[in-house]
Amino acid sequence: MWGPWWAMRAGRSARLSSCGPFPSSSTARKLLVTMKADSYPQVSESSQEALSVCSALLAKEESHQWLALLEERLHTLASALPRLLRQQDEARKTATLQLFVGFLEVMGPKITSLLHSHAHLCRIIQALLQTLEMDFSGLYLETLKNTQLEEKVESFDVTLHFRHFTSEKIRNLLFLTCQLLGFYGPCPLLVDHLLGVFGSSAHQRPECALLLTHVFVGMSGVGMVREEKLQGQTEGDQLLFLLEEVASVFTEPVHWDIRVKEDRRTVLLSCLMLGAIREGVRVVGVAVRDVLQTLLCPLMAKLGSQNLHISLSALRTLREVWLGCGLPSLSRMVSDNCDYLLSAVSLWLMDPSQMSVGLSVCRGVVQYGDASVLPPLRDCLCEVLLCLDLQQGPVEEVWSLLDSLSVALLRWTPQDSPLPPPSFPSPNPTPPSPSLQDGGGGEEESTSAAGKRHHCSLEEVRSFFLDYHRKKQKMADATDDCFLEEEEEEGSHRDPRQENTETSPSSPCHQTAVDIMQRCTHFLSSPSPSLRIVVLDALRCCLLALAPPQGCQDSLPQGCQDSLPQGCQDS
Repeated sequence: MWGPWWAMRAGRSARLSSCGPFPSSSTARKLLVTMKADSYPQVSESSQEALSVCSALLAKEESHQWLALLEERLHTLASALPRLLRQQDEARKTATLQLFVGFLEVMGPKITSLLHSHAHLCRIIQALLQTLEMDFSGLYLETLKNTQLEEKVESFDVTLHFRHFTSEKIRNLLFLTCQLLGFYGPCPLLVDHLLGVFGSSAHQRPECALLLTHVFVGMSGVGMVREEKLQGQTEGDQLLFLLEEVASVFTEPVHWDIRVKEDRRTVLLSCLMLGAIREGVRVVGVAVRDVLQTLLCPLMAKLGSQNLHISLSALRTLREVWLGCGLPSLSRMVSDNCDYLLSAVSLWLMDPSQMSVGLSVCRGVVQYGDASVLPPLRDCLCEVLLCLDLQQGPVEEVWSLLDSLSVALLRWTPQDSPLPPPSFPSPNPTPPSPSLQDGGGGEEESTSAAGKRHHCSLEEVRSFFLDYHRKKQKMADATDDCFLEEEEEEGSHRDPRQENTETSPSSPCHQTAVDIMQRCTHFLSSPSPSLRIVVLDALRCCLLALAPPQGCQDSLPQGCQDSLPQGCQDS
């Protein structure tokens, strides 16, 4: 069935190929470029041979006339491209873009002379920006939980929806167009122009970031037909300068430090900016070490974001950074640069307008650092807790950081302390015993039942009540004589294990957990349900990090002891 049709197309291709290196007819040129993308190998190879001869002669500057015709045809097609992609069906859109890609491939490095014309550059870039106009309604916003994301980064990718097409083939052709511009075109000129549009047009910023991403992909030459080094191709130092220029514009506070709770457009813009920086880092390779300190803090701020898409995009970008630096993991890179990161955090915490950025960077350090970051982190933690005590700064973001820190303490505790893991109550607990205030018989039954359930001796129960009585007297501002009497009475009945616990030095993990728990009591009655949930989660992780039943209850704040269940207090 398809034999005659294929033979006719192959014969047409052969006749066009025999017309000489420069077909004079505009229709012949268009057919050659169109059939180069034909699905039949014989047809596409025959057209490719003829176009390769044309490209080689163009490179030797042997036909200015045909180059001018190609430039005119490309400019005309670029002017009509947005209209055609809005009005045509999927098949015609594909054919139009294949023609556009074919013209770029035929012109090759000669596209540079066309793009040096400001009118042609603006027309082509605007055509691509308008055809890549995005639809943000399909983006699902997901809040990030306190977990590390290395296992998700391989399968993650931001799903893009476009307003004027849905076909995957059309999308790939548009991306290939941008990559060909980066491969053959003047990269500094393209980057400067796109950054200018990015700064001047807030409406087209996502499309600019996407176009820059694929321009960087084209600079690397990956996937191009000709992967050999072109004459005049951008050198390594210039690529590094372009990466610095893009990063400096993107990381300006007006573009980078933005609130992303409910704005789908803002979330996607952040992901696309991170994607452009990632491809730029991949292009420069090991030279990224020279700009590590420029990139690290902004990327860590995005890594500490509570939005899943932004955090995963930042993690993918940081992966290219640590691989370019020759490091084995993100944890190693965070540990090696911990002092620099926390110094920047301390400066941000002093500025109320930048406090959110500092908290995000600190959250990223806590989530992906190891136990070695805790000692230098203590100074920043004191500043954060002071802001919380003085009710300064965003309370929910501060508690998000403290919640992440409590989870990290639980992860670091086995490395820092030889204490065994915590024990949990039985899934089928026994019914509660009568209250201790019901009388003598009830008191004896309750004491014996508690002893059986928690394996507590009478001496330990007595010590517990003596300790409770002592603290109650302190809260009532008893006299110094009363304090001395209580101390002597408690000393005669104190468990030797408790004395060893009190005299032993507290580890950094345990001290940090106690500092966090001291603030929990003030926010457990917050009117915000989401804040109460975060505080309770932080309290739970701190309790587990303190590793009961090794006498941790004596380290707990008074309010936390009183609010704990009976089993946690007695254990």
